[in-house]
Amino acid sequence: MFRTVLALIHELELAEMKGELKKRLTQLVKYDVLVSDELGYLPMTRQACNKLFQLINSLYEYSSIIRNTNKDFTAWSKFFHDDNVAAPLSTWSSTAHTPLCWEERSID
Repeated sequence: MFRTVLALIHELELAEMKGELKKRLTQLVKYDVLVSDELGYLPMTRQACNKLFQLINSLYEYSSIIRNTNKDFTAWSKFFHDDNVAAPLSTWSSTAHTPLCWEERSID
């Protein structure tokens, strides 16, 4: 499944408003691979970061997670507003295969 991080968070927030957050997290765990795009591209609220943490915590060790981000791991505590949320996510990254890809472009 491919989603932007903000779209995933929006889905989780809607599910929570309907009282179906746990059900939605269970549905997402059934995917073999979750591709999340634009992590760190736009600012997120503390509540949104907590929803993302819940999702990643649910998927951890059950599904593969591919994330696209322009943020270095060292900046995650600032991005996630909380070291208690950033630390487990950094652990998630330490067990990952992390290819670093970038493309240099010149403006002619």
